[in-house]
Amino acid sequence: MRKLPILLITALLFVDCKKTNTGSTQFIEIVHTGITTGMIPIIYITTKKVKLKVDYQPLMMERRLFGDSAKLTEQQKEAYVNTVYDKIVTDSQTFATIQKFILTHNQFYANAEHLNNDPAEDSYDIILNSLSKFSIYYKLKQHFLMELLTYLQQKKCDKNVITHLSYLR
Repeated sequence: MRKLPILLITALLFVDCKKTNTGSTQFIEIVHTGITTGMIPIIYITTKKVKLKVDYQPLMMERRLFGDSAKLTEQQKEAYVNTVYDKIVTDSQTFATIQKFILTHNQFYANAEHLNNDPAEDSYDIILNSLSKFSIYYKLKQHFLMELLTYLQQKKCDKNVITHLSYLR
């Protein structure tokens, strides 16, 4: 049982976790990009609690490398999902405010002039409902996050969301 945390960490460092939202709930994902020295969970913001369908095959393959061929328990699956995702359920006003900010602040995103082409630098991709992806230009990451947090505070949004987003710096 002590092998599970080591297996999770090892699997997460080398695996691209594929997931699908099981319902039609809107969501915002904030995904770390670039080189890291540790696990940075994907922030997954919704207005309703959702169950994510995650591909556990990479975790199973990693476990087999360590000689563990037992089936995954529900508890292990949930631990894996909670390690990969920081799921936040918020009110519709906070969700709409974040979405509006993302859609109206194009000056922060990578484009033909500002490329995220330095692999030594880290940043974030923001994904809205699997339809739109915004890559924050790495040199503007801190400025984007500060403006987003200030905007959410001014609009008196969900303090839980503000706290979670403040850890992204």
